[in-house]
Amino acid sequence: MKKFVIVLFVLFFGFGHLQAKERAKGLRHLVLIKFKEGTTADQIARIDSLVWKMAKEIKEIKKLEWGKSLGLLSETKEYDYCLNIVFKSENDMMLFSVHPAYQKFKAAIIPITAKIIRFNYIIR
Repeated sequence: MKKFVIVLFVLFFGFGHLQAKERAKGLRHLVLIKFKEGTTADQIARIDSLVWKMAKEIKEIKKLEWGKSLGLLSETKEYDYCLNIVFKSENDMMLFSVHPAYQKFKAAIIPITAKIIRFNYIIR
């Protein structure tokens, strides 16, 4: 009887975990960027080009959005741009993080970045 209860317990909580994973619609990688004072339009144009190159080259990217802050309403003025990437899974995000196109983007953006916020979460 004790084994039966343990098996039921494992099955109940195991299936609950699987159902939670099935409900996930992917993983979102959200990045807010503040460029350093004096960053030129040409530097930002290069970053823009590298962002869209990543979107084309990295197959693990399910969806990518990139845009400049509009500064509307009570929007914070602390950050200039937002990069919003959706992956199917955490594994896809890990593959993205070592991809040469991402490494090139990262090498170009870090020297001109004053501050950055990165936030990852499961989409439900």
